[in-house]
Amino acid sequence: MESLHFRRRLETYFGLTVCLGRTACAIATLREVIPADSLYRLHAGEAFDTLHAALAAALDDLSSTASSCASRVAARAAVSAAFDQLEAKVYEMRARNVIADIPVDQALVVGLHLSGLDDIRAQIEKAGELLDSMPEDPMQREF
Repeated sequence: MESLHFRRRLETYFGLTVCLGRTACAIATLREVIPADSLYRLHAGEAFDTLHAALAAALDDLSSTASSCASRVAARAAVSAAFDQLEAKVYEMRARNVIADIPVDQALVVGLHLSGLDDIRAQIEKAGELLDSMPEDPMQREF
């Protein structure tokens, strides 16, 4: 009977493992830092820092034994708000035509950085949803 309950959760466990692997791959893409003298740092540095902190807090929550459905929802909301803040800064930079002055190599680094951060965000959301779908009591047999 235990085996049946374990097998019913295998898809969820596999999904969590995939999320971990994809998160690790996304983190690996963040090797290139946004240069300190970059216009992105100057105009959106605080928004980047807020996003980095929100993602780190969400990952910490996911890895914590104290993680709960409520804490994961709050962490995902903080990440979403941080992304919205960064997006607003980038649109502001476009509206003020600041982006036109950014060298191509810096734009590529920032583009890769943003893509990696967005992948991490997506995996945090997916992992949170998978964890939220599991019963609070891991010994619970009902689905």
